[in-house]
Amino acid sequence: MAYDRPLRPTDRQIPPDPLSGARAVRRCLPQNPGSIKVFNIRLTPEEIPAFLNEARNMRLRHPHIVSILDFGIEPTSSTPFLVMDYAPHGTLRTRHPRNTQVPLYTVVHYVKQIASALQYAHEEHLIHRDVKPENILIGP
Repeated sequence: MAYDRPLRPTDRQIPPDPLSGARAVRRCLPQNPGSIKVFNIRLTPEEIPAFLNEARNMRLRHPHIVSILDFGIEPTSSTPFLVMDYAPHGTLRTRHPRNTQVPLYTVVHYVKQIASALQYAHEEHLIHRDVKPENILIGP
């Protein structure tokens, strides 16, 4: 599965994540806007089956988990990518930079949603392994 469509005039490139180097492009389709997260790595032939298996298993349906719409590996560079629902409000880290004091009721609201999502993932026998503000997206 390769996502080799060229950028369109309506697409919006999102700056690379400074920690992971992942890049994303917002595919602006009125009926289903999405983001393409391109990982800043090249997979070896031995790593490709593991990525594809993990991506297949990440197709969770929960109100507080961003849906994976598609996934694949760009064939010429062996670069993996995920096509996900677009989260228009960025990450928890961009909304609340380090050393920002967040009201308790807001923290409780976030914790309930995150806990619900993690519980669901665990019930599906998946462990996130990298829960941090930079990986928590804020949806509509």
